[in-house]
Amino acid sequence: MSAISPRWLTTGERDGTYLITNADTTSCNGTPSKVKYLTPVYPGPVAVKPNTSDVYVATDPSDTAPELWRSSDPFSAWAPLADDTYRAAVIVPLDLSVTPGTSNAIVYVGTAGQGILRISPA
Repeated sequence: MSAISPRWLTTGERDGTYLITNADTTSCNGTPSKVKYLTPVYPGPVAVKPNTSDVYVATDPSDTAPELWRSSDPFSAWAPLADDTYRAAVIVPLDLSVTPGTSNAIVYVGTAGQGILRISPA
């Protein structure tokens, strides 16, 4: 699958995550569209691994346990990545970053007051 460069918008919706496309168009002919994914719910920060179709989403743990999800080709399924260490360390995820160019991604989660957590998902 070729690499993607969509525009993601997370809204903290409890019913899922939305992919917004064409939102950055300056033409009146372009109409923004959205696709809803049921998982993950309560989405927070989003990161797309450069030059791939891998998308990572950290959930806002307001009403649920902190989770980290990954999806690719074509976002039809989301895989949970969080373990007990992640859930204990990430109280409020504020930002995500994913390393480019490596076969196994390294995900950095910036948190509110807990520093930065480095995750190497399998």
